Amino acid sequence: MHLDQEANPILTADEQMIQDGFDALLQDYLKSNHRRKVERITKAFNFANQAHAGVKRRSGEPYIMHPIAVARIVCREMGLGSTSICSALLHDGRTLNTRWRILRICSVRRSPRLLTG
Repeated sequence: MHLDQEANPILTADEQMIQDGFDALLQDYLKSNHRRKVERITKAFNFANQAHAGVKRRSGEPYIMHPIAVARIVCREMGLGSTSICSALLHDGRTLNTRWRILRICSVRRSPRLLTG
């Protein structure tokens, strides 16, 4: 194995699609006027991505692409910040079953009702 392969492992088509979607989300966020809380968003993405590993939509697309798309809408079209982006990434039943862990990931202190419905 070459050094380049160790540094940049070859991704499957689905993994590349997911990575590209997340990279686009981060670029949208970095263009916004919000404080740069990339680590928080990355933690939420990693948690959601792991929760959805191997799950596909009827279209055959990886399920995580839906939360990424919602997060991009929250960021680009609504102009909201990192807490809302994290909520969008974690908005479905597979991740909400661990509500308090999500609160910790998103560093939500003021409104835990955010995730109660």
